[in-house]
Amino acid sequence: AGPPRGVRRPGPRLPDAGARPADGGARARGLLRDVAAVGGRR
Repeated sequence: AGPPRGVRRPGPRLPDAGARPADGGARARGLLRDVAAVGGRR
């Protein structure tokens, strides 16, 4: 359950990198929705 590149790299870096995209993606989606709603209303 992990890419070959992760095996070569240290373990601690894999979880951090994986956790960042998940949180960032969720936040980015929420921000985009808010901005789109405000822009569309304007």
